[in-house]
Amino acid sequence: MRTEFGVYGAQGNPVTAEDIDRVEKMGDSLSLKLLTAPLEELLEITRLNDYKFNFTDMFGDRGDIINKDMPR
Repeated sequence: MRTEFGVYGAQGNPVTAEDIDRVEKMGDSLSLKLLTAPLEELLEITRLNDYKFNFTDMFGDRGDIINKDMPR
C-alpha cells in the first residue's frame, strides 16, 4: 500500500485522505473475507504423489535470508 502511494505521489499526484481511506477499507474487506470464507474457497490442496519429503531438510543452514541465523 505504501509503495503504491509512493509511486502515485512520485508521479506528481496528490494522495488524499479519501485515497487512504479507500485503500484501508479494501484491506479490511480482504481481511474479513480471509477470516470468514470457507477454506475451500481460499485454498486448493493437490496431492503430489511423486513428492518425497526429506526430513533432513529440517536440519542444517537455513535457506531464507531473514532468519538464516536463527535455530530451527
